[in-house]
Amino acid sequence: MSYTPDWVSRLQDKLAISIEIIKPIFNLQWGWGSRKWPNPFNLCIQFFHDTPSLYMNGIVFFGIQFPFFVNFMLRWGNENCSPAYVQIHIGWRPIDGRPVIVLRFQSDDSAQGGLAIGFEDGGK
Repeated sequence: MSYTPDWVSRLQDKLAISIEIIKPIFNLQWGWGSRKWPNPFNLCIQFFHDTPSLYMNGIVFFGIQFPFFVNFMLRWGNENCSPAYVQIHIGWRPIDGRPVIVLRFQSDDSAQGGLAIGFEDGGK
C-alpha cells in the first residue's frame, strides 16, 4: 500500500538520481540479540560498508550515505509488540534513487516478510 500522492511520485521521479552514486559512509547497529531480548553488548560500527537493508535490526540503527541519506531506527518491543519500532529516513533512498521523507511506526507483522524478527540480527 502506497501513501504517496501521484504528484509527489512524479516529483520524486524527476528528482531521482542513479543508485550508483549513493554510497555508504557510516552505519551504527546496537543491541541485536534474540527474537525476544536485545543484547546491549552487541555493537557494530562500520565505515564505507554497505548493509543488506536500509535498516539493520537491534535497539538502534543509524546510517549516513552519500550524497544525502540519513536513516534511524529505534526498537522498543519484540515480535509480540505492535508497534515495535519507528523508522525515519530522509534523502535519496539507496534502493531506487528517489528522494523521500519517511516516518513510520511498524511491527514485525506489518513489515515486509523475510526480514529479521524481534531483536534478531539482520536486515529490517
